[in-house]
Amino acid sequence: MVVHNHEFLIGATSTKDANKEERILNPSGFSKLKPPRPPGLLKITSKWQLKGKSADEAFTLLNLHKAGDDLITLPQFRMWVKHAEDVIQVQPTMAIVSKLTNIYGDEGLAKMLEATRKIPSSNSVATKLQTEHMWIWLQDRKSPTDIFKLLNLHNGVNNLLVSLASPNANIWLRYIKFFNKYMATSGKQTTMMKSLLVIYGDEALSKMLEAATKVPHTNEFATNLQAAMFKQWLVDGKKPARIWKMLNMEKATWTTNPDAQIWRGYLAYYKAHKPAQT
Repeated sequence: MVVHNHEFLIGATSTKDANKEERILNPSGFSKLKPPRPPGLLKITSKWQLKGKSADEAFTLLNLHKAGDDLITLPQFRMWVKHAEDVIQVQPTMAIVSKLTNIYGDEGLAKMLEATRKIPSSNSVATKLQTEHMWIWLQDRKSPTDIFKLLNLHNGVNNLLVSLASPNANIWLRYIKFFNKYMATSGKQTTMMKSLLVIYGDEALSKMLEAATKVPHTNEFATNLQAAMFKQWLVDGKKPARIWKMLNMEKATWTTNPDAQIWRGYLAYYKAHKPAQT
């Protein structure tokens, strides 16, 4: 399993920490991309050539249905978005996102929007559509846990580090930030780690992370995640005795129990940070 080293920071509901969470991955080079124009696209350069056409008719006239994953990078697409906003009377941006979702699916569209945000010529329209896409998710009452699964990040606890190193993880973190911003008064705000504990459970997640700290190429990533887990346990009011019980530790055998290292680690963290919480 190959996992790149990332600045993986502890989750929180504050804007500052949420911004840090979002920096799990930051691929470079997108600004230099100059995607080729897919074959078959019409060279329509004036909006007047689309006059009288519905949004669907204009989409087809521009052959955007043949654009594939390059769609959002194309000048014709930006022309179509402007045309659609002019001719659709009610919630045009939502209508645009709904059409694209029907074509590419939720995950496919989410990946396209995240990638094209990093291309200067497409950043504005991609950011606008991504925000609307997340509004639709929020209106559909999709929690961060739901989006984690929608983005196919839920591939078992043993594959979690690989999932979190994928581009889709940045989309998920961005949605957590979006979700927390608009659910601030609902009591439903969450963090990356709180969501992971809900998805996988304390025992399974803690054991996987402890094992991963012992593997050289995952040590740093897993150690940072483990620190985030310890912080979440502390925030949730979990005392070391509760973690002892959760790990099914016994006094007669705890010194030889491999899970004891998790408990020792949390005990040390608890002692170091508990005074700041009182």
